[in-house]
Amino acid sequence: MGLSSNILWHQTKKENLIQILKEKSFRFSYSLEYIESTQYKLKCAIPMLSLCDIPLADISDYLEKYDGYSIGFTREWGIKHKISPVIYCEQTSDILIDINNLAVSNNSEVYKYLWKLLSHIKNHEGILPKRGYTKYRFYNERETRITPSFEELKQNNISPILYEDEYENYKLHNNDSSLLPKTLYVPFEFNDIRYIITKNEEDIQDFRKIIGNKKNLHYFTIQQVKKDIIGIDHNERFELDNKVDIEKLGKTYIFINKTIGNKNI
Repeated sequence: MGLSSNILWHQTKKENLIQILKEKSFRFSYSLEYIESTQYKLKCAIPMLSLCDIPLADISDYLEKYDGYSIGFTREWGIKHKISPVIYCEQTSDILIDINNLAVSNNSEVYKYLWKLLSHIKNHEGILPKRGYTKYRFYNERETRITPSFEELKQNNISPILYEDEYENYKLHNNDSSLLPKTLYVPFEFNDIRYIITKNEEDIQDFRKIIGNKKNLHYFTIQQVKKDIIGIDHNERFELDNKVDIEKLGKTYIFINKTIGNKNI
């Protein structure tokens, strides 16, 4: 099992990935985060772009968790755009307690740096309600992030943080989208992409029409990754129509066993 990768992955829906490729950029979006310590629970949305650092051979648990279409970029592209790993904290961490203590400050400079720190913190484990988890180990995703600067958000009249009701209201007025305006984005070139993972073969042609043929860009389906790279999911299940079929199947196995037994195999 690998510890880290030279590829940074982003996962999304097919229609979103098509838009990302056409615009050759990632737009920032509000992400609703749950941060919990022994003293408080914080539920808020922060503008960001999230990717993860997981070796391709270990990506099975992540492949279909966030809508099934994955795009992998070079680490060099990530470094160029200041994308960095998040800080994973246990709920007992002193860092989380100190953040709560600083949050009462009225000093605008303290608030700005506090927000920057908060925007890159995630619990080691916690709840993930959107995906149905009461306990989820976020640490295994090896998340990396970038956020707009505090000044960029203010210049575009965008709140650096939204609490849950504000976040829902924002989406209500933006066609259920959490995307920020197009003025805030992270650009890329097609040469920065190394992998695209799709749900089926037909999808690959749709992406090739946008990107064209690139020598260092590799396409895989989810099943190809599972079977050929990770080495799992080889088994296939049969479906029996009714009870009679099950009985026949059982009698067939009994017959085979008797035959083998008679031949002393």
